[in-house]
Amino acid sequence: MTQYKKVRFTSKHGSTAGLILERDKLEDMTIEDVSRLFTLYESPKMQRFEHSPAFDSFDDAFDYQFEKEVA
Repeated sequence: MTQYKKVRFTSKHGSTAGLILERDKLEDMTIEDVSRLFTLYESPKMQRFEHSPAFDSFDDAFDYQFEKEVA
């Protein structure tokens, strides 16, 4: 069964949008691989990597809310 995780990067400059990735594919990726899924414009926000728990549906992963942004 495919599971999904929501990922994003955060820093004092804010947070990137959350992306939904298949858990198995994410486990095979490096942080650098994940960062390449975002535009270069987002690079100031890429200080800390965050990910959600694994969910059984894309919609549940999409609905996941990260804690508030770094100030």
